[in-house]
Amino acid sequence: MGLSFKGNSVRTMFFYMFFFLLLTTGSAFSSVIMPFSLHKDFVQNRAAEMEIHLIDNEARPMENALIQIGDAPGVPFADNQMITNASGIATVSIPEIAFDQELSVTISAHGFAHVTFSGKIDSTHVGQHKFSLQIHRHRDFSDIRTVTGKFSGWPQGVSKSRVEIGLFLPSFNVETLVGFDLGNLISPRMEEISVAGRTVQVPVNLVLPTQSKRYGIFPIRLSKPNFNIPLDAQMQNRFLGAAGSLPMRKLVNLAQKKDYLSIMNLVEFTRIGYTDMQFVEGNPNMPISLSTRLVQKKLENKVANFPSGLDLVAMSLFDPDTTLQTLLPVDIKAAKNPALTGHMQLAFPENARLESDAYVFNAAVEQRQLTQDLIEDLNFSAALTAVTWNGSKFEVTESEFLPLVHLGEADVNARVFPFAIAVAPTLGAVPTTRATPTQAEYFVFNLYSIAKNAGEKTQLRRVIWSAIVPSSAQEVRLPDLGRGGGISMPEMAHPQTFYWEVVAIRRNMSHNGGSGWDSTVSLRNLRQVSHARKKLTLP
Repeated sequence: MGLSFKGNSVRTMFFYMFFFLLLTTGSAFSSVIMPFSLHKDFVQNRAAEMEIHLIDNEARPMENALIQIGDAPGVPFADNQMITNASGIATVSIPEIAFDQELSVTISAHGFAHVTFSGKIDSTHVGQHKFSLQIHRHRDFSDIRTVTGKFSGWPQGVSKSRVEIGLFLPSFNVETLVGFDLGNLISPRMEEISVAGRTVQVPVNLVLPTQSKRYGIFPIRLSKPNFNIPLDAQMQNRFLGAAGSLPMRKLVNLAQKKDYLSIMNLVEFTRIGYTDMQFVEGNPNMPISLSTRLVQKKLENKVANFPSGLDLVAMSLFDPDTTLQTLLPVDIKAAKNPALTGHMQLAFPENARLESDAYVFNAAVEQRQLTQDLIEDLNFSAALTAVTWNGSKFEVTESEFLPLVHLGEADVNARVFPFAIAVAPTLGAVPTTRATPTQAEYFVFNLYSIAKNAGEKTQLRRVIWSAIVPSSAQEVRLPDLGRGGGISMPEMAHPQTFYWEVVAIRRNMSHNGGSGWDSTVSLRNLRQVSHARKKLTLP
């Protein structure tokens, strides 16, 4: 279903549109919009007007941006390709059209990602004609800053047979959960250290305090006291350090297989420390004091409609200030049993109020994602649920999974990207039948590139085009912006690989007080996501 424009919510809704351009940039915003529906004033008056005020990521008016409105994606109305003036304003005329007819609005500007919004006219609400829209420019490697630091306050008295280990992590927000990637927990970027005379690669966000341990009868010295991780410039977030230990022998065996998730599965996390909200500026040093004790809590974790052929990753999250702006990832456990019903152990801060501050993110991921660095074709489904106290034990509200999204073969020249959702939640070929539209409220499409800077051991994800389409859609058809029908890929000095993805999103309506549809998706009402990614073959 589409989102209705209700009074002043028009401005709010379009203000949040730019989130989808940030879905993969790592910037810290916490709201996602629904696809739009135009209000009845647009169809009661022939040539009704809609005023658009466009600004860039620094809130400056954007001149010479193209705004295209059509009665179908890629099919503009006559005279409805408008250019913003020096104040970033364009006035667009909407002709008289029938209710329930789909419209598309596309915004494009040089140096910025395109964005297309598709929806149907809603005849039940009247709103304002003026709204603001902010979009963000393409990123490059100059936007990345290297954050370094050490942990202090390590636990004492750790056995010689156990390795002390820590992770540096940004806190999670709605974007990182919607686009969940194990790389957000275990960095795919590697750093070389020396272990027993051999060179070993370890994730850059991993910390090993200088320590002397034993592997059988052999003494081994380990040392990687600093984390050293690239992050987006001007990224505002909380940052977390988590520390624990695991058996030395098991660490060696799993590290040889590069199975870092299984390593995290064995770590008994005992301490965390975290910062207040802060910006990433310059190339900052960010020391973390491990001042908060963690305790293991036995929870009853319940899941439903788990997709077959996948493994489950359960992550405990903590809301440090009860505002649900950000969540701290405290512990992670992977289970080979996809049912995962009954009790499990997850760590939480000692002072956490589990009945109000604690959450569990259950993600169904492909088995190969647990051990491989880069998965070109990816499927996962996930749910964010609260921890509750039933009077005798802690339990996790049942996590119900959306069916998996399946991607078809894209036709880049025709700008068509087909997808479908299976009625039965299983992996396999693209199904011929679809789930009911209520299973997902809307879909987000992203076409993006990944470029690698080998010299700086960094990689950059840059969105080329985003589209938001209703839950009834079975494909994304991008508009033709006058470039001969093709899609213009951004130029970069570094080699690029191109991908496309579709994300199904469903919200938890219980947080809206029964007053109608909320215009945003936040951590407070995010319920379920289903995500598919595929490498794009260019002609």
